[in-house]
Amino acid sequence: MLIIRVVLADDSSHHNAEVPDLVPDRERSSESASGSGSGFLYLPNLKNLKYLSMDYTSLDLGVLQRIGLMTSLEALSLVNCGLQGTLLLEVGGVIPKFLYHQQYLQFLDLSNNNLTGGFPNWLMENNTELQYLFLANNLLGGYLSIHSHMNLTTLDISSNSFQGHIPKEVGEYLPSLETLNLSRNHFDGSIPSSIGDMTSLRSLDLFYNNLSGEIPEHLAESCTSLSVLVLSNNKLGGKIFSTKFNLTILMILQLNGNRFTGSIPDSLSKASDLAVLCLGDNKLSGTIPSWLGNMSGLGVVIMPNNHFEGPVPLEFCQFQSLEVLNLAENNLSGGLPSCSSPLSITHVHLSKNKLQGQLKDAFFNSLSLVTLDLGYNRFDGSIPTWIGGLSQLTYLILSNNNLGGDVPTQLCQLNQLRLVDLSHNNLSGYIPPCLDFTALHSSDHEVASLFGSDISYLEVADPFRSIIPYCLVGNSACTSTLQMDRIEESVEFTTKNLSYSYHGKVLTYMSGVDLSCNKLTGKLFDENAC
Repeated sequence: MLIIRVVLADDSSHHNAEVPDLVPDRERSSESASGSGSGFLYLPNLKNLKYLSMDYTSLDLGVLQRIGLMTSLEALSLVNCGLQGTLLLEVGGVIPKFLYHQQYLQFLDLSNNNLTGGFPNWLMENNTELQYLFLANNLLGGYLSIHSHMNLTTLDISSNSFQGHIPKEVGEYLPSLETLNLSRNHFDGSIPSSIGDMTSLRSLDLFYNNLSGEIPEHLAESCTSLSVLVLSNNKLGGKIFSTKFNLTILMILQLNGNRFTGSIPDSLSKASDLAVLCLGDNKLSGTIPSWLGNMSGLGVVIMPNNHFEGPVPLEFCQFQSLEVLNLAENNLSGGLPSCSSPLSITHVHLSKNKLQGQLKDAFFNSLSLVTLDLGYNRFDGSIPTWIGGLSQLTYLILSNNNLGGDVPTQLCQLNQLRLVDLSHNNLSGYIPPCLDFTALHSSDHEVASLFGSDISYLEVADPFRSIIPYCLVGNSACTSTLQMDRIEESVEFTTKNLSYSYHGKVLTYMSGVDLSCNKLTGKLFDENAC
């Protein structure tokens, strides 16, 4: 059994992206095919070849025709090969023809090309044993029509231009699906209830469409194998889940950017292995449930821009794996639990609430902390000196509170510090000149090139890009990878009394200090006045 490893004569690098391990390594061998100096790729005539991976290799007409003669292929991966043309069989052309005579495919990945046309039902009909089909990031479109296929376990048509309703019979037609990714298309209408018939479904990603209605009760009750549920950036509404909730092994739940109402349902507490919870930018209300603190594996809690009220639960002190906590832009009140200091936490966003009291010992032992954003609250007292022990702290935002006293000189110990906003407080005393020797000056030329040399205000709302790979493994093959890289940074800055917003990965190029609107004396940069 052979796997082709493509080596171009004018490129010493090996283009070898691994296809699923349908065959144990000990049964594999590799064969190299070399090309001429002009870049023409020569493939030997291997009719019995079963596994072929030529990812990131520019393929010409001759190569595609030769692949079409390899009629024993079981796995074919042609990711980012510059393929162009339609997948419509009736139109003809090189693209469908080189696939038409394949009848034994179990794995096919044509992602990241320029393929057009509609969904290739003919390809699934020709390959009744097909298990994995990846067509992501192409130019496919039109209304999605899917025929029945009993063996397909993975379907990824994300980042295309499909429109209309998701077929209501999708669960009946594809009953063996374990991974379904329809994200970044133009689907509208409701989520089909028949998805609940996919009892083996482990990952469902419908991110960034125009879907409306509620989450089907049949889905929440019957998809008991579901580990990943991503429905963010749609127009879904109603309650999140009913009492008929059986997604007990759910690990990733992303519902942000919708129109959900009501409170966080207690039924969600059944998902005791939850690791990622994203409910931001909805219309949720009520208090944050204390049972969240009992989820020992919870690493990401992102719930900004809702209507939550009441205190931050004392049970949050039990978090051992928490890395990201974002409860900004709610109506939370009370003080921060002094015991809340997870060792693993890296980003804290609690701005624009009604939190009050002194900071005391909250987060004093969180030595991995990169972002601490507590702006626009009602905190009083002094800035705690233990902040100087947070050696990884890069973004510190305590603006628009009632903090008083001196600016602690311990801030000068933070060599990674890039953004400091202590504006609009009651701070007094002398500005520590040593702030000028932190990382704040390391990228001044980059900041100037982006925004000019007179930035006086930078507010970071979401300065992070948390990447959490999640790999679903089945039949010794990694069939799905979900990355939490969809959380875009949001930066607001003010210069010359004008505020601007910027969305994107920008913070690595930014540095700044804002101590304005206090009672401080001395000079750091040009001015300290409102």
